[in-house]
Order: sequence, then C-alpha cells, then structure tokens
Amino acid sequence: MKWNKKGIIYCPDGTRDWNNNSFMGPLPLLLDNNILRIYGTVRDKNGCGALTYIEVDANNPEKILKVNDKPLVQMGRPGTFDDNGIAATCLMVKGKEIYIYYAGYTLATKVRHLDFTGLAISKDGGETFEKYTETPIADRIPREDLTRAIQCVFEENGVYRTYYVGGTSFTQGKTKTIPQYDLRYMESPDGIHYQNTPGKVVLPVADGFFRIGKPYIVKEKGLYKMFYSDGGDDGALYKLAYAESTDGLNWTKKDINMPQNKGDWDYEMAEYPSFIRVNGKGYLFYNGNKYGYNGFGYAELIEE
Repeated sequence: MKWNKKGIIYCPDGTRDWNNNSFMGPLPLLLDNNILRIYGTVRDKNGCGALTYIEVDANNPEKILKVNDKPLVQMGRPGTFDDNGIAATCLMVKGKEIYIYYAGYTLATKVRHLDFTGLAISKDGGETFEKYTETPIADRIPREDLTRAIQCVFEENGVYRTYYVGGTSFTQGKTKTIPQYDLRYMESPDGIHYQNTPGKVVLPVADGFFRIGKPYIVKEKGLYKMFYSDGGDDGALYKLAYAESTDGLNWTKKDINMPQNKGDWDYEMAEYPSFIRVNGKGYLFYNGNKYGYNGFGYAELIEE
C-alpha cells in the first residue's frame, strides 16, 4: 500500500461543554455521491465521551459541510455501565435503521475502568439515536470480565459476524495501568443477542503490544481487509496496522506503510482507523497523537 497522508479534518473548538475536545474513532457513512457523514466520539473536560457527527465533501473530505450541534448519545445515569462516557466503535446499516455500537465506561477502584458493549439505534437516517437498553448487549462473562467491547459487525449470509475485544486484566505502564485484550470473534442472529461464552481469538496481541485497537473490516473481491491499531504502554502507544483474510477468521498481518514524519499530528501515535471508497478514491480516517485529542485526519490510498 502507498498513501498520501493529508491533515486533520476536524477538532472541536472547545466552546461546548459536551464537545470540548477530541473526535475519536471516525465512522464514515456515505449519504450520496457528494456528502460523507462521519460519526465519532467527542469528549468533555473530564474525558467523558458522547456521540456526534460532521459532514464533509465526499470528493474533498477536508471541506466541512456541517457540524452537528447536539450530542446524539451520552453517558448513562449513575450506576449504569456507561455512566462515565461512551466511545463509538462500529456503525452498521440494517434495513432502514442505523446501529451504532459503543463501549460504555464505568470507573472502578482496583482497576481504572470497565467497558462493555452498548447499542444505539437510529430510525430517522442517523439524525437521532436511542439506546437499545440501559444494560450491555455484550456484558461481562468469565474470561471477559473487565473488557467485552464489540468493534465491528456486518451481516453475511443471514449471520451477523462480530469482532470484539475481550480481556481480564490490566498491566502496569510507565505512568498508568493499561488494559490488556485481544481480538475475538462471535456470531449473532440479529446483531443484538450474543452468546454468554468467550468467542474465538482471531488476532492475539504480539510483538510487545497489549491490546488491539478498533478494527475496521471491509470485504473486497472475496478478501477481508482489516485496518486496526496495535496498542502498547505509555512509551509504545498505538500504531496503525493491517491484516488480510480469506475467511474472516484466519488473518495474515501485512505492512500498512503509512509514512511517519517527526512533528506530524500522528507522529507519536496513530489509531482507530476506518476505510471507505468514495467515487474511485480510498480514504483512511484515523486519529493521531493523544488519542485523538486534537481531532481526526485522513490519508488517501494512491497504490494498492
């Protein structure tokens, strides 16, 4: 692969309490040949996330057409699994509805946080969303008791193929503890109801990393392509990664070859990617330094 790395597209200006900083985990939705809507997670001053979107020119994503002015999904009421914020992880169009899966966070005492899977559904084309339930659709189970967060869902032959991260521990980083989790696979009849047993590990952590960050999977000409990020501790933060598979279960890692230049917005870390083809162009949207604190940007694919 060869990329033409562009700049940052959008970052909140800090004038709204709920939309103070960041735009994490960009999730693109093509409205028509000219308009690309991108959902993402913005954060308040306390770091708690909420869902919003912007719209950009599909032929020139640096041109912003609209910035949504209200939160679409926010943290839950005290005591619920998402009472310390949410992070959107996956967008799926299901008939006339739009599903957005998210990790819901709650603070803990002996580990920093717990995160399990919530679901919000839109019935008006993605302008508003309602939580499916106040409880997780993928909750804690043995061997996935600290992290069980769905990252990617798509329907294939009547089955909703689902990739998620699962974990049971934190490890000590240079300045804070870091959750450990790998990428796992399970299936659902409807994208809502899931098994209560651990899924199959399809991408284990390796090479000194501790976690797999937000995989985004597309299928082109029978080949599954996964864009994701490998995550380490404070001194080896997220970096973009890529893998391919012929069955969606057995993955081979490949070089993504994203250029890195000292001082760039993504030099210290690059993470939470998504990929879409629009009008003959391939766009990779992703976050950079400080977990997307300064917004999100993109790169254009110029050679397969």
